[in-house]
This record gives sequence, structure tokens and C-alpha cells, in this order.
Amino acid sequence: NAVGDVVDGLDLLINNAGINPDERLGSLDAETMLRTYHVNAVGPMLVAQAHLDLLRGGEDPRILNISSTSGSLSQTSSGGGYSYSSSKSALNMLSRVLAFDLRSDGIVVIAVHPGWVRTDMGGASAPLSAAEAVRGVLDVADDATLDDTGSFLRHDGREAPW
Repeated sequence: NAVGDVVDGLDLLINNAGINPDERLGSLDAETMLRTYHVNAVGPMLVAQAHLDLLRGGEDPRILNISSTSGSLSQTSSGGGYSYSSSKSALNMLSRVLAFDLRSDGIVVIAVHPGWVRTDMGGASAPLSAAEAVRGVLDVADDATLDDTGSFLRHDGREAPW
């Protein structure tokens, strides 16, 4: 892979993928749902898999999968968002399973909710700027240890509900 042409080891892989289609019950379609799942859940897994050798060559390897509390089963309190929410729930499970598989390699895997961020997806009324969210995610990455692997954390380091 192209990254391997530049470095021998990788310490931090941040999978930041997310699409949130505008959809309504009654007009859901399989193509949109599957595309959302592929981008939000399958893509990050394939990127992680493609970089495993480099991560194994890293000094303090960590994978952070950017998720969302919209994918939290216990926190869901409204309808809608079918494709986005279910794809982020899938990413959370994939992160947790991957964490078990990579623990013996010393690779930390964490799902991270970056917060509600002022972006095209988050909207203008979101409380966090992109810079604040990025700083929080990077702080989570810096603080991550094998004790954290398999966790779902918020950008401020607090646990997010599954």
C-alpha cells in the first residue's frame, strides 16, 4: 500500500468516514442503506485490515474509528436516521471485535464519538468547532492504552454508552 512506501510502522490510524443520507420511513431503499453501511462500517474495517502489518510495526499502535452516539443502542430516544445510526452501531461492534483480535499484538482499537460538530453534516447549531473536536479525538488517541481497547469513548475521554 502507498503508506507502506513511506513508513515502516504506523502508530495512529484514524478512520473518519461518515455519510448520513436524508431518508424517511416509507421511502427507505436498500441501495442507500447498503452504501451508507459500506462507507461508515465496512470501509473503516478494510482500511484497518490493509494497514495491519504497518500497525504491527508501530511503536504504540492505535486505531480510532470515528463513530457516533447516534449508533448507541442504549441512548437512542427517537426514530429516523436508519442508515446512519445502524451503520455506526455496526462500526462500534466491528471496533469491539477488532480490539479483541488485535489486543495480543498490542494494538489499541477504540470507537470515538467526536461530539456534535459544526460541519455540513452536524449543522450550524452544533456546539463544537471542527478544531475542538479534532483536539479532543487526538487527546483520546494520545491517552489510549491497552486498558482502553474495545472502548467507546467521547471526544473528551468519557465513556459513551453502547
